[in-house]
Amino acid sequence: AALGGDRINANTTAEVIGDSTTTSKIFARNIETKATADADILNIAVGAAGGGQVAVAGSFGINMIEDNVYANITNSTLGAYGNIAAVTQSDERIRNFAGALSATFGVAAVGGNVAVNKIDGKTITTVEGSDITAQGNDGGYITYGAVSKGELNADSLKSEESKNKAAKFQIENFERKAVNNKGGFIADSSSTHAIQAVLVTAGGAGTAAVELGVDVNLVGGATKTVVKETDINKALDAVDAGSVAIKAVDFTNSYSFLVNAAVAGTAAVAGAGAVKITA
Repeated sequence: AALGGDRINANTTAEVIGDSTTTSKIFARNIETKATADADILNIAVGAAGGGQVAVAGSFGINMIEDNVYANITNSTLGAYGNIAAVTQSDERIRNFAGALSATFGVAAVGGNVAVNKIDGKTITTVEGSDITAQGNDGGYITYGAVSKGELNADSLKSEESKNKAAKFQIENFERKAVNNKGGFIADSSSTHAIQAVLVTAGGAGTAAVELGVDVNLVGGATKTVVKETDINKALDAVDAGSVAIKAVDFTNSYSFLVNAAVAGTAAVAGAGAVKITA
């Protein structure tokens, strides 16, 4: 039997914070409060067995990522000739590959693969109780919104070529493209979550063979941008004030590929099951 398990639990925070009696004050050409995180798990587990009468092989893998990313501006006065940005960005990937092979000329061969993959966490940008003045006179501000490598839409899936593209889309991770925001105040949160699980189980015996595979993918968490009790460009008129952009985006891709094969002289059973839950 092969056992594999990985866990990443991380917290990343960027903050500008005053308290109830003291306000944090920053005046600069550009002000950026940004927190980013990138978590990646690659797990490979292979089990094999052979015997005169009975062969039993299996693999079990559990992979978990909990990644919390925060950017906070609280009780602060910020002024900039150019841009003021509060940004969070997180990317999480789990790739799980498992195999089991059992073979005997005797009575029974039993093989199984079980994989549990979970991604959770929060990506949150908060601006609260603050006074923001961003004139946007220093050019635009670049964020990196997430898009998948195989961009698809409903109408594009009619041709055979598009179907092949859809299959390719399923197994590729996300990539990020630069988004040029107009100069001013930008509050932005973006996150990507990708799970890829490939399980292969095979076995053969003279009398009976049983081969099973189970994959469970769980994706949860929250991606939010909150601007609360905050004045933005209150001292400027519409001509002098920069632009305001408040955005939150979340992308999830969960892919499972299971193959089970059983060969026996009397009885052979093969089964596979996949469960995907996004909350």
